[in-house]
Amino acid sequence: MAMKYEYFVWTDSLLIGNETIDNDHKVFFDIANLIVDLANSGEADARSFRDSVKLLKNYARAHFDREELFMRRIGYAQWIDNHIERHKQFVAIINEQALSVCVDDRKAIYFLANTIKDWINSHIKEEDQKLKKYIDEMGIDDGTIANYMKFD
Repeated sequence: MAMKYEYFVWTDSLLIGNETIDNDHKVFFDIANLIVDLANSGEADARSFRDSVKLLKNYARAHFDREELFMRRIGYAQWIDNHIERHKQFVAIINEQALSVCVDDRKAIYFLANTIKDWINSHIKEEDQKLKKYIDEMGIDDGTIANYMKFD
């Protein structure tokens, strides 16, 4: 029987304290766990793997666009360039790893899922905590955040 890879569990230590942003971040874990499902099934095919990676990239782009728009709207000038650069790095990492994964390599598929989890953990604890501090200092409430993260 093949080894089963562990699923990733969201922890409250990753909460920013805003429902909109926190829910967005939780979806990254859900997508990583879809990829773990592929690794655990032992029956991943090229199409299901490509679909999962496409879902991840589309979701990441949508989240990053919303978050970057929000940062501009609240005047988050001090850290925005670094934050955006980290977003670009994530997309590049996913593109590179996805190209190198053979769909019959369960370990490589799991490695991709683990990369997603590690990156989002690191990003939340570093970049998004700076954003949280700014939000708190500026007294921006949850409703304003939700409205500012919407595209007009």
